[in-house]
Amino acid sequence: MATFHLFPQLPTELRLAIWHLCLPHRVVELDYQREDLLFGAKRPCAKNAALTDANTRIPALSRVNREARGVALESWQPHPEPLSDSPELADWASGIIPVPRVDSHRTQFVHLNWAPAQDIDADWPADGDPLRYAMWVADQMPGSEISLDASLLEDVQYNSIHSEKHPWTREELQDLMRRRKSFTVVVQEPIFIHGDFHRVAQTGLWGLLGDAPVQIVHADEEARLNSFVELGREEGMKLSSDPFKNPLKDRLQELSDTVMAVFGSDENAPRLVPAFMFRYCPHNCASN
Repeated sequence: MATFHLFPQLPTELRLAIWHLCLPHRVVELDYQREDLLFGAKRPCAKNAALTDANTRIPALSRVNREARGVALESWQPHPEPLSDSPELADWASGIIPVPRVDSHRTQFVHLNWAPAQDIDADWPADGDPLRYAMWVADQMPGSEISLDASLLEDVQYNSIHSEKHPWTREELQDLMRRRKSFTVVVQEPIFIHGDFHRVAQTGLWGLLGDAPVQIVHADEEARLNSFVELGREEGMKLSSDPFKNPLKDRLQELSDTVMAVFGSDENAPRLVPAFMFRYCPHNCASN
C-alpha cells in the first residue's frame, strides 16, 4: 500500500476528520452466545467467545499515533450501567459480559443473544429482564438499533405461559416491544468467516481497520450481504454456512408466522427487520 507522506501537512481539521472515518461502527453484544444451543457439538469457530471480547476493545486507530489515539478515545465512554433502584435492569446486567467502554455515537446495533430457553442451565442469568435492559442500553446510544435472535420470539411463540425462566407472558412481551417502532431480528445462526486478516481488512466489511469482527446485515441489503458471502467463498477463506443455500423467503415466512403468533397481526407488532450476523475469526480454527 502506498504511503501518503504529505498527510502530516494537511490542516488539523482535515486530519481529524480522516481519523474519524477510520473508527469502526460496531455491534454491541450484551451477552455471550450459547454455542451449545446454537451449534451443538460441531461448532464452526473455536474462538467465538474471544470474538465477542475482541469486539469490545478500543479501536485499532488508538495505536497509530497520539493524534489518532485522541480521536479514538474522545467518544469511548464507560458502558452505561442501570441504577440499583431498577432491579429488572441491574439484576440482569450484573450477570452478563462486562463491556468496560463503548463508542455510543458509532454503535449500529445493541444485540441480545439471549432467549428464554437458555435459562435452562443454572449458570445463565435468570434474574431481571434482558429485553428491557437491551432497550434501556439502546436508549443511551442515539441512532442505534436493537437486534434480537429470532429464537427469543420463537420461544415465546410456543411457550406463552409465564414461568421462572420467562421474564414475561406473551401479553407482557407485546406491551414491552410496542414501546419501540422496530427491532432487527437475526433469522439464522451466526455465519463465520475464517481467513487472512489483511484480505479481510482490505474489504472494509469489518471496519476500515478490520477491528469490528461482529457485523449485522439486514436481509434487504443485497449488495452488502453478497460482499460478505463472496469474501467467504474466496480461495483461502472459509464460510461456515451459506445464507443463500436455503431460500431466504422461507426464513422470512417463518418470521412472519412468528409475528402473527406472538402479536396476532402485523398491525399490532413493531416493525421486525430480518437480518444476518457475520463473525470474522482470523485464526485457523474452523471445524468444517
